[in-house]
Amino acid sequence: MQILQALLPLIGVIIGGFVSYLAQTANQKRIEKNKDRRQKTIAYNEILKREGENSPLEPPIHSGENKEFDWKNYVEGNRRILYDNLHLFDFNIADKVLHIDYLGEKAEALGPEQEDIDWVYNLYFEIIDWIKKDYPKSK
Repeated sequence: MQILQALLPLIGVIIGGFVSYLAQTANQKRIEKNKDRRQKTIAYNEILKREGENSPLEPPIHSGENKEFDWKNYVEGNRRILYDNLHLFDFNIADKVLHIDYLGEKAEALGPEQEDIDWVYNLYFEIIDWIKKDYPKSK
């Protein structure tokens, strides 16, 4: 009987400690998730701001003209932001960013081909479109 009376407080402490640990862990995860969501929103804001100010996309003005992509503008602008925050973005965005870089390296080695420029243009357009659609969810 005395052993049981001695064990009850100990069991209470163990259960209380475990519940406290679970609550603290859940709170820490919530804080990290909010921090990531905030960082993602900041990245989205910066990308959309740069996109609005000076997009690397150069759509054709007249029928029959080719799409153009300003690689230097992309590298000096949104590429860094995309790479710095890649871990926060959906895998589809990360995949498109990596594919753009692959096509850029290919163009550097073999010379740019219109097919690759069109592909880069479309991939980047899809990234921006994804960000615009995901932006309200990131808040």
